[in-house]
Amino acid sequence: MINQSTEYLNGLLKIGKWNYQLSISTDYKISYSYLDRVINKIVDVKGIKKVFGVSTTDKSIGSSIYLVIEGKNITRKKLEKTLKLKENMLENVDNIRSKKELYHLCRHLGKDYSHHNIAVKKS
Repeated sequence: MINQSTEYLNGLLKIGKWNYQLSISTDYKISYSYLDRVINKIVDVKGIKKVFGVSTTDKSIGSSIYLVIEGKNITRKKLEKTLKLKENMLENVDNIRSKKELYHLCRHLGKDYSHHNIAVKKS
């Protein structure tokens, strides 16, 4: 699975210049349709070109959505307003400094409890 994750990560790096990452934590199971709605809301934000997201569920700690974004001027405040999240659900909104930071996204792919999707803004 490590080789597949690495291949997937390399493919993601070829289709986007991902420069932001963020995570959302919940105490409920995340469906593929919820993940799609989150991704589609974010890609509609001004300055965002592409969004890739992975959801994971762990019964002991809850669920998370990990997102990478290609865009400009992305702020926590802008994303919180767009997603209308409860307080403290949106965790980190950070710049991506190396591709190693993206590996945690791909390690969940192919697991029974994960979903993933990508959205690209129409030009």
